[in-house]
Amino acid sequence: MNNKIRYLLKSLSKVADKQRLGCPSCASHASTVVSRKYIFTALRRCNHCKLLFRTPTTTSAENASFYQEAYSQGFTTDAPDDVQLEKLTSSNFAGSDKDYTNYIKCLQAFGAKPGDRLLDFGCSWGYGSWQLQKHGFKVTAFEISKPRCRYAREKLNVNAFDKLSDLPNEKFDVFFSSHVLEHVPSVSDIFKLAREKLTENGVFVAYTPNGSAAFQRRQPDSWKRLWGMVHPNFLDDEFYRNAFPTALLASDPYDFDQLENAWEKQEITHLSLEGRELLAAFRIQ
Repeated sequence: MNNKIRYLLKSLSKVADKQRLGCPSCASHASTVVSRKYIFTALRRCNHCKLLFRTPTTTSAENASFYQEAYSQGFTTDAPDDVQLEKLTSSNFAGSDKDYTNYIKCLQAFGAKPGDRLLDFGCSWGYGSWQLQKHGFKVTAFEISKPRCRYAREKLNVNAFDKLSDLPNEKFDVFFSSHVLEHVPSVSDIFKLAREKLTENGVFVAYTPNGSAAFQRRQPDSWKRLWGMVHPNFLDDEFYRNAFPTALLASDPYDFDQLENAWEKQEITHLSLEGRELLAAFRIQ
């Protein structure tokens, strides 16, 4: 049985459970249906925190089980063999799907610099953490998948942990996540973790699929494909503006000079949100 059929059957079994209609981030049961897919699933907007989320929702236990056993996204999750890894690291991942050059340029635009302590939340098998380390960041990483976390530690020498409780008791200058928040059981829990782990002037930087209306208008079919089984959360500008009014929001392709100028002014700046990827950067107070 493939994952899509398994997903549909599980969704059908949960349709009558009203607990599976509540917002996974703030627990509010007041929401509005925004879109539907496969009859049984819906994308809802929480009336309280404004998060777009898929229903029926997934429990934390189901989420952990899925990412340990069933989740597969090609190069993102399937670690390379030793020969492939040697080719990737010798070129610093240049030209690959996991080249972090643009992410590092974004971090530089936000004032991050070599020597800063960075928590890479959701590092998969370590390709990004390795590149961030090469740039000079002092990286600590978290990855819920034990096999991928172990690969990051053993093959790429990343200081990675598969349990949040095992993370070092220290503060970080940057809380970084690349395409992770769309997967987590509770986005608000991640914000809480970031508050606990960041220094007073620390920066939160996250990349996710773009749920914004601007991207929906530009590519409606792509927008609809970006939420569902694998992406139960669909973050957009309305959600971020509600949670962090002064957040810097942008989408790819990124204009690094524009990002740096907007960050330095620390003003609400409305950059283009028509791209497939959403960038959010802010200081969590």
